[in-house]
Amino acid sequence: MRKKLNLQYPDIHKQASKSSSVYQKASHALLIANLFILVAAAGIEAFKIEWLSNLYPKTVLLSASILLAIITKKLSLEEKWYAARSLSETVKTLIWRYRMGAAPFNNSG
Repeated sequence: MRKKLNLQYPDIHKQASKSSSVYQKASHALLIANLFILVAAAGIEAFKIEWLSNLYPKTVLLSASILLAIITKKLSLEEKWYAARSLSETVKTLIWRYRMGAAPFNNSG
């Protein structure tokens, strides 16, 4: 039977992991919203609903999609997500190296 090692990670790891999760969910939500808008624009064109023809729905939806893409790019959620995940994994790796006595912590007592 294998004994599970119970490591308690520092607060910086916990906060970075939590931030990573928040940024990932926000990034995915904006991507899904943008894809939904694009599919709706395609669906409106395919069905040619008569009462919507004077409102230019496809133009409005495509403009909203472009605006959402610009907002997504400006928020840099994906970069923040990767940076937070990287910090979390770096802390985890340093803790593992310290506990195992690997470089740069070897023979440090």
